[in-house]
Amino acid sequence: MIKKLVILLSIWFSSISFSAYIPKNEAIKILSPIAAEDYAEYNEVYIVNSLTERDELGGGTITTEIYKKVLNTTSKKDNSLYFDYDANYSSLDIAAIELIKADGKVIKLDPKKILEEKINGASQKKNIYTTQAKTLSGNLPNLEIGDIIYTKAVETIKKARIEGHFSGGITLENSNKFINNYEKLTFPKDIKLYVHELNKKGFKYDQKRTVAGDKQIYEWNIRDNPLVTPEPNMDDASFSLNHIEYTTIPNWEYISKWSYELVTPHLTMDDDIREKVRELTKDAKTRDEKIENIFYWVARNIRYLGVDGEKNRPGLEPHDISYTFKTRGGVCRDKATLLSAMLNEAGIKSDTVLISSGSRISPEVPIDLFNHMITMAYDESGEPLHILDPTNETTKDFLPKYEEDNSYLISSRDGDRLRSTPVSPAIENNSSAAIDLKLDSDYNAVGTIEFIFSGIADGDFRSASMRMNKYDLDKLITRLINRVNPGIITTNIITSDPKNMDSKYTIKADIEIPEYGKKINDYIFIPFSGADPSIHFMYEGSISYPFSLADRKYDFKLNSPTSFTVNYRLEFPESISNISIPKPKTINYAGFKTVFTSKVKNNTLDTTYYLENSKIHFPKEKYQDIKKEIGELSNNNNLFLIKEVKIDEK
Repeated sequence: MIKKLVILLSIWFSSISFSAYIPKNEAIKILSPIAAEDYAEYNEVYIVNSLTERDELGGGTITTEIYKKVLNTTSKKDNSLYFDYDANYSSLDIAAIELIKADGKVIKLDPKKILEEKINGASQKKNIYTTQAKTLSGNLPNLEIGDIIYTKAVETIKKARIEGHFSGGITLENSNKFINNYEKLTFPKDIKLYVHELNKKGFKYDQKRTVAGDKQIYEWNIRDNPLVTPEPNMDDASFSLNHIEYTTIPNWEYISKWSYELVTPHLTMDDDIREKVRELTKDAKTRDEKIENIFYWVARNIRYLGVDGEKNRPGLEPHDISYTFKTRGGVCRDKATLLSAMLNEAGIKSDTVLISSGSRISPEVPIDLFNHMITMAYDESGEPLHILDPTNETTKDFLPKYEEDNSYLISSRDGDRLRSTPVSPAIENNSSAAIDLKLDSDYNAVGTIEFIFSGIADGDFRSASMRMNKYDLDKLITRLINRVNPGIITTNIITSDPKNMDSKYTIKADIEIPEYGKKINDYIFIPFSGADPSIHFMYEGSISYPFSLADRKYDFKLNSPTSFTVNYRLEFPESISNISIPKPKTINYAGFKTVFTSKVKNNTLDTTYYLENSKIHFPKEKYQDIKKEIGELSNNNNLFLIKEVKIDEK
């Protein structure tokens, strides 16, 4: 069957032109004989036609026809349909939904009866969001293996996000299998289009450009695309997957100026804001004190909430700063713009900033892929000084650690280049545990444990403590402490005030470990918890989990540089000159480094174990070596202190 299918597809492909729109009858003819065994790695296969027409203002239509062949039970169970659009900028018409059965019967479904319009939930999680981001969704009835699902959607672009410009992308590597993916782009011939193939890997596809009258036409045809199997902690798709991006925007400076001009009309200062700036800065002795006072006031006093829609570029432009100040509410762009205006009023040059929160953008392609707006404060010479994100009302840092290594663009009158937010050193994202124990003569242990968090660790636990009631929070903390020893008893848990942003978040508790030491013959064996980084709640997600795959096909990225410290003190009831201290696994490879020190004084043992990862981007070729080194750290949770029993102790 597979050989026969290959021959049929080869005959068909050889009969079509350089780039080909596949009409409905041909698409059905191609997909009908395909069975699960022909594409064992896939749940379904596709044929797609995408026809885009743009005018000189960037408006136009996008007509998308999708043919999906259901190959197995997994695909059958996924009987949902989704169509997304932004009602601020476009309208969407679902022209057809059809089921083509294996026997050739065509069942036409009414889109209005199947689909329900809702606000796009994913857009609400973004910081640049709008309630006009819509999703049409529904379920297909009586879907069976072997069915072909046909949909036709026509999106009408009422206006472009950036007037006079448009952009788009075409995936070459994809997690879906395209028997054929045809893309056609038609637009005025006097508009220049910049086309970039990124992360080239030698995959062959068709591309051509023609001119017809006053129009130019670009066509791409992708057949039998390479498979992408998504991996956790894959590096950003912009830097790892083979794809095509096209844009009419000539450079990043253009977008920078556009954003500046979009924001500027909303910066008119009023007396109430001026008075607040004077109040916040009157006792400030330094430039940084002024910045801090204004930043924290905006972050904590302007609530993050959606307000009335904007009129020019909804979802992109801010409201007037006087409106945001008066209502004490706004989304990211409103808070960022107010902060920038107040800093300028205080004599600190400032601009708003577009940022791709959570990812990096390829610097090769100037394209509007930003999902968040924040603020830049400059130094006395006009150079960037502090990147400020006032969005979160409980923020401790100027820039949250999770927004490091992200692409950003300053909204500048003169235009600016694409930049990346700096990455903090590992010590600034530190989780420290101090275990202080005292043994009695029967080798029961009592003492305390204290966790001190900074950076990402601080933000995660601080946020959790604000969301949870005390009972649930104590349960979470108890589970964390139980990692030290399964027999541990935790009492008197004390946490710092999560609303106090002037100090690190801390947890302290009293602990007991009955029969901590075990006597075997002439030796006492004591579990050694002083070199086990897995007692930290962030270790699994930050270090262990990214190395849980058997192998990797793509370059990978850790969330951030992080560090873990374990300070361990154990006081014995007698002298411990006759104690054996284990040698934990240490590493110093590819940015991962550990240091272990120990000291014995009289009857007390003090040890410190420190682990850090100072890098976050890694080539896939390094994966196995790093995985081996990290894996061996797990042996550190099975170490013992061994103390010889003296004659007077027997």
